[in-house]
Amino acid sequence: MLSTESKDLLKLVTFLRKYLIKYIHSYLKNYLEQPHRLNQVNLNAVNLNLLNIQDFSLLHHYFLKEVKSFEAISAIQVGTESGEYFGIVLLEDNTPTVEVKTSEMPNDKYVYAIDEKGDRTEQVIGMAKNYDPRLRDWYKKAKLYQQPVWSDIYQYASNTSYQLGMMAVHSIFNSEGKILGVFGCDVALTHISRFLNKISVEAPELIFIIEPSELLVATSDMSPLFLVEEEKIIRLKATESNNPLLKAATLYLKKYFGDLDLITNSHHLEFSLDNQMVFLELIPLKDNYGLNWLIILVASEFNFIKNVDEQVRGSLLNSYRVLEEANQELEKRVEEKYKELISSREALETSEERWQLALKGTNDGIWDWNLQTNAIFFSERWKTMLGYHDWEMNNNIQAWVRSIHPEDKIKVKKAIETHLKHKKDSYMCEYRVLCKDNSYIWVLDRGKILWDKDKKPLRMIGCRTDITLQKRAKEKLIKYAFYDNLTQLHNRAFFIKYLETLELNKTKNFAVLFIDLDRFKIINDSLGHLVGDQLLIQVGKRLLTILRPQDVLARIGGDEFAILLKGISQISKAISIVKKLLAAIGEPFEIEDKQLMIGASVGIALSTNQVSLMLLEQADIAMYHAKGKTNPKYVVYNNEMHISLLNKLNLEMELRKSIQDSEILLYYQPIISLATGRIVSLEVLVRWQHPTRGLLLPDEFLNLAEECGLIFPLNEWVLNTACKQMLTWLNQGIINDNLSISINLLEEQIGIGNSKIKLEQIIQNIGLPAKNVSWEITETIIKQNTEQMIARLSHLRNLGFKVYIDDFGTGYSSLERLQNFPVDVLKIDKVFVKKIIEDKKARQFLQAVINLAHSLDLKVLVEGIETSQQGKIVEKMGCEYAQGYYFSRPLSNQEIISVLKLNYDEI
Repeated sequence: MLSTESKDLLKLVTFLRKYLIKYIHSYLKNYLEQPHRLNQVNLNAVNLNLLNIQDFSLLHHYFLKEVKSFEAISAIQVGTESGEYFGIVLLEDNTPTVEVKTSEMPNDKYVYAIDEKGDRTEQVIGMAKNYDPRLRDWYKKAKLYQQPVWSDIYQYASNTSYQLGMMAVHSIFNSEGKILGVFGCDVALTHISRFLNKISVEAPELIFIIEPSELLVATSDMSPLFLVEEEKIIRLKATESNNPLLKAATLYLKKYFGDLDLITNSHHLEFSLDNQMVFLELIPLKDNYGLNWLIILVASEFNFIKNVDEQVRGSLLNSYRVLEEANQELEKRVEEKYKELISSREALETSEERWQLALKGTNDGIWDWNLQTNAIFFSERWKTMLGYHDWEMNNNIQAWVRSIHPEDKIKVKKAIETHLKHKKDSYMCEYRVLCKDNSYIWVLDRGKILWDKDKKPLRMIGCRTDITLQKRAKEKLIKYAFYDNLTQLHNRAFFIKYLETLELNKTKNFAVLFIDLDRFKIINDSLGHLVGDQLLIQVGKRLLTILRPQDVLARIGGDEFAILLKGISQISKAISIVKKLLAAIGEPFEIEDKQLMIGASVGIALSTNQVSLMLLEQADIAMYHAKGKTNPKYVVYNNEMHISLLNKLNLEMELRKSIQDSEILLYYQPIISLATGRIVSLEVLVRWQHPTRGLLLPDEFLNLAEECGLIFPLNEWVLNTACKQMLTWLNQGIINDNLSISINLLEEQIGIGNSKIKLEQIIQNIGLPAKNVSWEITETIIKQNTEQMIARLSHLRNLGFKVYIDDFGTGYSSLERLQNFPVDVLKIDKVFVKKIIEDKKARQFLQAVINLAHSLDLKVLVEGIETSQQGKIVEKMGCEYAQGYYFSRPLSNQEIISVLKLNYDEI
């Protein structure tokens, strides 16, 4: 039989044992986090251009300072994709050395000593033949996972002995997402064994760490972790250890669990060894980088007790006994109170019956808390609400407190204290409580304190209502209001609300990013909306992997995302994150067995003193500037962009007004028959008679018209006005009916797809014959809706209209499409005419294009003829028609009438 003192000590030591293994777990968790943090620091230095992995001189002093500052690190190194390597490695006595392999020494790695100043000497103290970091397991693992990860435990040799270690590794990428190399930080397992040894001197008999495969990692008794055979290390399993206690403990764990991989929680076990009880504490050690160890503490209970200092033991025992006596006194008082209650039971029977009927009749849980004795009563409904039978749960205040969600305990306490201090007439609080099945429900607690004549609280009575369904409904409403249904990200409303909160709280040091996906529309239109939706979902997930927990991501439009980066005081930090985001988006997306590639344009706005809501607009403006760039695809907002936008908006308003006020003018440029020298057609061109800036050419306002949605009404106006003018000239006899006008068309005006516009109806309503109208379309239009386009153009030609392909050679047209398209004239762009006088190849190329057109039964019109010599060359090549400043510049309405006195050939 154990004495009372021994029993007390056993209880005490059990507590100490549990505390000790948790301390070891916490220490190692932090200790093993250091190498990964250091890798991240070095990676950030590379991204900010503070560190260059090709500059070994810079790396030398940078790594040397780091390896001296972090006790957990025994080596820092970097390997590159070109096969180079540099590292600072500590020997067993903590003496630093340099390990180098450069392009000048392509096969071998050399180890050099370091002098007192920290500089590398020329003294070679070691060499590794045929060393290539790219072939090492740690490098391969970093490339495979492309995120922070641990290498496998491996051997490395010092000058005096063999060692075991492992490496924290992290891949290094450039802004395009291409891998440049790998950072690595070594941890020597002997350091961990020494730590365990230091702890075990004054505590348990043995502490050791193993992998689930039973391979030893560290031991407090410093027993061997491996054998050396032919200069190679063979790691030992715990069951192969020469320590009998370690071996017995592992065999017991194997028998108890079967598979050590199944251990996920802490365990407190005991087993018999040599007729003596042995106690075992076990806790798993895992991290986010692939670590999976088991920490095991083994002790004979009485040997543990022996190590407790006699004076400390006495003090602890006295404290324990005082607690026991206090507990006995409390039990005595409770017994007396119970007897008092029993004596009044008969008087309360009638009231109790009525009380129980009331409790059963309500759907709320009732509670009654005696604030004098701290006793509390819970109704049966209060307990069944949590999934318990009435008899499964005791009526005590601890049961209530334990059930409250950890995040809500302060809120509940504050609500009760507010009522106790008379600041509110009643108590009311919404919070979460833990149920029997480990799920949480939402409840609404309401209560009121009963006071005595001296305004002291006697008791607090209240009820609890299950409001889980209401909460879930509210959460759904919030989700619908503030979340994007497709990607499950925050939406625009949430993002703006969040910015408003930052503005209200006068928050500083953050940045807003506006991201627009490049090429998304092409994929969405060509492969369908289902593929487009999946692509947006994957983009959202990929962005989240780059962002930090404190950052906010929202989808604010079709293919537009917004990001709020917190803690950003310098634009360089925002740019560093943007580069990672662009690299991530630039990687291929796998959707329905297709590899899809997209890009993105990013606008960046940094918070200063301006209104937070303005930042989203500023980032949007910056993004549109980024759209026009090739690389890098990000732009930081500045005030000049805002001025530019205001000018653009002002010009847009003026353009809208000009269309209404007839400030748009039509000009006409003659098309000449090279055979007769006469005008056969007029190309219709548009000019803007700006009230302050004068006559504006198309290049100065057509792009703006496209961006703001005015291009279609503008083209409609041109089409109607030009055709009506042509009809007027015919009726007045200014021209004969062989002359045609040539009008540029948008795809929407051709009348395919969703467009309802019919050109022939417009012309018919005006009354102009079809033979007097030619339509100019671009090569870009030819690429789209090919079958529909062929059918539509064939119909127009059958009605008597002519069709030109405009600016041929500047777009993309396959010969197959060209030969199948129902067109009359190939209009060759002026870029092919500029050098035909002095450049033989330019002439040969133009001749080849003309021959190609003729082989397809097409006539040829060459633009940009500015000299007589150019005109003669193209005429000699067989070109039928020409246009350019040599013949005539574009002319106003009045100017063109004066030259329309020729006899016209039919084109």
